[in-house]
Amino acid sequence: MASYIYHAVYGAGGTGSMFQIVSIEEFLENKSINITNKFDQGVHLQDENDLKKYIAKITGNKIEDIDLEQV
Repeated sequence: MASYIYHAVYGAGGTGSMFQIVSIEEFLENKSINITNKFDQGVHLQDENDLKKYIAKITGNKIEDIDLEQV
């Protein structure tokens, strides 16, 4: 299981309920690693499933193995 914690901003640029990633961290071996620099923060996402697909594309993890927590 790959665990990620993210901070998002909603409705940026008039996108309604869509969101953009402000920051994202991956938890590995009981420590968090900021991986925000791997992501295009301008991408608009509709829901956590979209975010999981995006994370899978960037990291190579399987979608079903990604666990998310929003802060």
